[in-house]
Amino acid sequence: MKCGYHLGGSYQPKPKKSKCDLPQCVEFLTHGTCVFYSCRTVRNHRCLFVIDGDQTQCHNEKCKLARAAFMNSASNTASFSCKHIAKKMEAVPSLSSHTLTAEIIEQYKGDQVTKSNLTATMNSTSFPHLFRLSESIFCVYGPPTSSNPVGFCHLTVSETELECSSSDCKWYGSVMRQEKKKKVCIHCHTLLCFFDLATLIPSQSASGPKTSSATISQSDAPANSTSTVAHVVATDVPDSSISRASTIEVNMLNTLPYQIPSHVLDSISLNDSRSSDVENNKTGWPMSYYPEGDCCHCCGCKLSSARPHPRQKAGAVLYLLTNAIAFLPVEVYVKFCTNAECKAMHQANPFDIGELLDSVVCSCCKEKNVH
Repeated sequence: MKCGYHLGGSYQPKPKKSKCDLPQCVEFLTHGTCVFYSCRTVRNHRCLFVIDGDQTQCHNEKCKLARAAFMNSASNTASFSCKHIAKKMEAVPSLSSHTLTAEIIEQYKGDQVTKSNLTATMNSTSFPHLFRLSESIFCVYGPPTSSNPVGFCHLTVSETELECSSSDCKWYGSVMRQEKKKKVCIHCHTLLCFFDLATLIPSQSASGPKTSSATISQSDAPANSTSTVAHVVATDVPDSSISRASTIEVNMLNTLPYQIPSHVLDSISLNDSRSSDVENNKTGWPMSYYPEGDCCHCCGCKLSSARPHPRQKAGAVLYLLTNAIAFLPVEVYVKFCTNAECKAMHQANPFDIGELLDSVVCSCCKEKNVH
């Protein structure tokens, strides 16, 4: 205390982190009659809210529940408000906006699946796809989901990583004993189309920054980058995403009539009566079900051999549920497309005998004419 020298020990005071100047509220997009805002919640987290004339909607989880209760109890002339919407008077404009183009996507170093997803994002909207709210906060547009119906989410750039706020992007690509690595989401791809990672995180570029949804590799730097620092791999796309998208396209080709035909209902009654008889159970409901055809309905390539569903730990065993039979064990198999760019899963769909297959096989109900 007298001379000012340190007393001893190995403790060294750490420098205080500089506080970022983050705006409380940012008005970043006006599309038609809708105005989109980004508001700061707690710490550096942010939420979105939309104003369309007199109608307001905040996408914060607590505010969505409060708005649902408000709309059920308030009059039609009342307008919902919350502490985030109240900050719209303090809103400032975004620093910059960026729009995807075919040239930008072509120059981006990514595989064809990534470029196809970026092209689909580009063609889905006419407004900019990336907004810079501050030096470290971005708002990126992506495909709308059930948990994110507006499509926008926030990307936060820290000293060591890029973090995507979308709950749909928090999945792991590989899990090892010492480390978990996450994949690159479409929002990170969109950001890296316009900004080099060395520009976003200059202090950690030499030591290799990490991302919350990406794997780092120096050899896979974006094409427009001239530095030798590490970058996010743009070619690492999960096979499950490709297979899931193709499977949805195949399932959309299956149609069901609103009124169940009478011959299908008669077939259900006949199979129920035969399966209920122990002596004649072999002539009732089939015990095994396979997808029809050997070619993919999506791309036309050859299908693999029949196999159980990959999510079934007990093999191909499912259960048939009808009005007369409860939980009859049956075997259901699937086939996968052998095309690496498709990998669609084909499931059995024996509608002609009255069944629709899922984790529990349910037949059409004759009395209510529903399924």
